[in-house]
Amino acid sequence: MRTVSLNLLTVSFSVCLCTPINALSLHHNVGRTSFLPTRSSPIASNTICKSRFHQFSSGQRRTPSSSSLSMIFERMSEECIGSLVTAQNESARLGQSTVGCEVMTLGIIDRPEKARRTLKSYGITLRKAKLTVETINNIFTMSPQLLNMNKKARDVELPFAPALKRVLTFAGAIADSLDSPTVNSEHVLLALMEGVDSTTFSAAEFCRRLVMDIKYPNEPMVGEGPQLVSGNGGELSTPTLSEVGVDLTDLAARMELDPVHGRDEEVRAALRTLVRRRKNNPCLMGEPGVGKTAIAEGVAQILAAPNMLRNHRIISLELANLVAGTKYRGEFEERLQAIVEEVTDERAPPTILFIDEIHTLVGAGSAEGGIDAANMLKPALARGKLQVIGATTISEYRKYIEKDAALERRLQPLMVKEPTIDQTVQILEAIAEQYGAHHGVRYTPESLVAAAKLSERYVTDRFLPDKAIDLLDEAGASVHIEHAFNPSGSTNTPEVTDQDISSIISQWTNIPIGKLTSTESSTLLTLESSLASRVKGQERAIKSIARAVRRARSGLRDAGRPVASFLFCGSTGVGKTWLAKSLAAQYYGSEKDMVRIDMSEYMEKHTASRLTGPPPGYVGYEEGGQLTEAVRRAPHSVVLLDEIEKAHRDVLNVLLQVMEDGVLTDGKGRTICFKNVILVMTSNVGSAKIMELVNGDAGEFDSDTTSLDAAEDYAALSEVVQEELTKEMKPELLNRIDEIIVFSPLGDENLRDIAKAIVDASIERAFKERSITLSASDSLIDAVVMDGSMNAAEFGARPMRRAAQRLFEDAVSDAIVRGFLQEDDHATVDMGLSTSASGMPTVVIMREKDGELLVVDVDDGSGGIGMAASSRKVNGLDRQESDELKTEMF
Repeated sequence: MRTVSLNLLTVSFSVCLCTPINALSLHHNVGRTSFLPTRSSPIASNTICKSRFHQFSSGQRRTPSSSSLSMIFERMSEECIGSLVTAQNESARLGQSTVGCEVMTLGIIDRPEKARRTLKSYGITLRKAKLTVETINNIFTMSPQLLNMNKKARDVELPFAPALKRVLTFAGAIADSLDSPTVNSEHVLLALMEGVDSTTFSAAEFCRRLVMDIKYPNEPMVGEGPQLVSGNGGELSTPTLSEVGVDLTDLAARMELDPVHGRDEEVRAALRTLVRRRKNNPCLMGEPGVGKTAIAEGVAQILAAPNMLRNHRIISLELANLVAGTKYRGEFEERLQAIVEEVTDERAPPTILFIDEIHTLVGAGSAEGGIDAANMLKPALARGKLQVIGATTISEYRKYIEKDAALERRLQPLMVKEPTIDQTVQILEAIAEQYGAHHGVRYTPESLVAAAKLSERYVTDRFLPDKAIDLLDEAGASVHIEHAFNPSGSTNTPEVTDQDISSIISQWTNIPIGKLTSTESSTLLTLESSLASRVKGQERAIKSIARAVRRARSGLRDAGRPVASFLFCGSTGVGKTWLAKSLAAQYYGSEKDMVRIDMSEYMEKHTASRLTGPPPGYVGYEEGGQLTEAVRRAPHSVVLLDEIEKAHRDVLNVLLQVMEDGVLTDGKGRTICFKNVILVMTSNVGSAKIMELVNGDAGEFDSDTTSLDAAEDYAALSEVVQEELTKEMKPELLNRIDEIIVFSPLGDENLRDIAKAIVDASIERAFKERSITLSASDSLIDAVVMDGSMNAAEFGARPMRRAAQRLFEDAVSDAIVRGFLQEDDHATVDMGLSTSASGMPTVVIMREKDGELLVVDVDDGSGGIGMAASSRKVNGLDRQESDELKTEMF
């Protein structure tokens, strides 16, 4: 493909365009005026165009657009108006007092219409054109004062230069000559090339030379208007279709479509359907992003097509373009009927329409008493005169097309399935060169594999290959920007590695980057120690969880199931819920990555719909299910179903599909993926039996044994719990659980570790929130353990938190409120040697900077009353006694 240099945009603003343009000429055919390309009899188009313009303005042809510039604005397409807005902004940026013709070219290049596509095919981009116009206007030599004036001028609406007004008026005349109801940017571009007057700008000279260089571009512009060419053997072209559609076969011939790989079977199926005698309209059905549009592009690109399709073209018909500009009743129907007549005319080139989102035809353009687009196409489809390729999702097909039996029987459904990871890698390999050229980077083979695998694993609400391509695209953009802002000085092309792919995935899914870049094996090997630092006294349970998770992630597990499913059994307060939180923090990165559902809310049979969402027609249908919506928003998390034995048995049946297939269908028919979650269920079933064993009532254990360290004791405990579970739960549910873990009752040493961890957490909060450094004495920890372990066998470690609140947090809070402890203070908290007057224990806080004491009563009712040690008495002690107390205690 030849590239026209931008140097053709000369600095001079006085180029005369009176020379003839051979690429565009005027023909008069059977009483109508049109712009047509011709290979013979070149005409001085500039002169003829002007004569036609004077003819329009003198009233010989009744077109309101040619008499008033304001009416031309009303007829302009949205893209053409956008070109004017861009031109105004550029004029203000360049410091011009009016909007001239040279910046109008920038506006045309900035909008996605045919004129831009033609210029782009010859290497003309907005960035390059801006640089040339800036050079023309000497923007690089402007003073800072002038640049500031330019910035202020951006807010002022600039008037159009007289030359641009003449160009826009002439563009309206060109649109009239082509019977176009709208004035598009290509009409303006033709007007710029015609010159209108003898003095114009250098960009017009460039456009004129461009057309001289490309006499017959592949993609027709308006100057090559589709009309009936005189002479024998002519073909009827399609003006309306060319205005609203995009010729995919032409784009394929110019290598502007991305290559299609991994869809050979689907493309062949579409071709087979197209050459059928009846029902030859394939309708591609599949989830969003699986490649339905790409298959249509693949059909356009195919080289070895059946003979019957060799001369066919595929036109992509955008319904939005079809509806655009149809203000009055009947305009839409007239435009669509014109397209049908153009396509079905025997003299027209064989055409296949590709209609993306074909379900939008149902109801499109229908007004009161009118018919929609689908009903207008049915007769042509029934006669076999019109062929279409449709694309839609499965749900939209069922919702719209299946309900219209007459339309459905004209279409042949073709299911487009999501490609596999290997097929996705092949697709990425095929398009990597185009994306690399766009971003100025090079994709490593490892990055392509990582894009396919990581997008499949972590982006569960979208489909391959779309999500993998988006990941590849964003990674390339990220590397390009990083290289632009932080140049390394190397001339080598920057590479996109699997590390960059992981970084983008981390941004998409909010999974910490370390969880992806560090090898997962190291995370799994240290899982026991990481959990043991947070959960005390449950070493056996922690080992069981770590084994199950390693087994699941080693590649031996069924990829269609959750990462792991556990049932935590044991008495209350032994750490079942806390272990689930710790597992979320260590494996997924944060405690927030846990979805907790209290199963006591599902005690009734009808509450099962709350998990997946009510069916259509019921209250709350739009809100979705409590479980499915939570997992859809956080697909990488720990799902905790707390106290599962309290839920109704029919509610638990919902979990069977989750544990077996890793998916769950919600009330809206969406399939929610559970393949990246760890499912944890907790239960207190068998708690009474556990208490009997611990207390020695069953005669099997010594009454002093509270930790059940021996392996045989733990086995006996597990057996008892298993027996109770079989009585409470269905066997099909128990058989689907990866591992049932029984939590042992807590021993004395475990309780002390828990008490110290609770107090340390309070100390950390005091430093974080108040910048106060605290330390707790061993006697205080002992007091917390003694107070919180009185009913540990029955209530577990939860009383320990209440004891820490009463003995430590209440005393420190009292000291902060009284002003005894302030920011940056250091203090030690200890139990008092004596009780208060009411017989309650006391807590003594010593401020280290001056050694002063505050004695606080830990009374449950009053919350503690204390006196500052600087007063004469401290709980009845004088100054000398107070000093003796400090010596004894600290």
